[in-house]
Amino acid sequence: MKTPARMEDLRHVDTGLSAEEKSEARRAGLAQKSIAALGARWTLAQQHAPQRGTYDNRGVRVA
Repeated sequence: MKTPARMEDLRHVDTGLSAEEKSEARRAGLAQKSIAALGARWTLAQQHAPQRGTYDNRGVRVA
């Protein structure tokens, strides 16, 4: 891949990546941006994880 010229539209530069690799990179970038924007409000944030211990069949913590 050659270095793009100054003021060249980077959407049209050949990166050598397949269409699948490009879409995967795009999805990963969007996910990271979303997580960064949400911060601790993100559903899978560490503070929302259940505590370790024993739970009964209703999901109530026993010990």
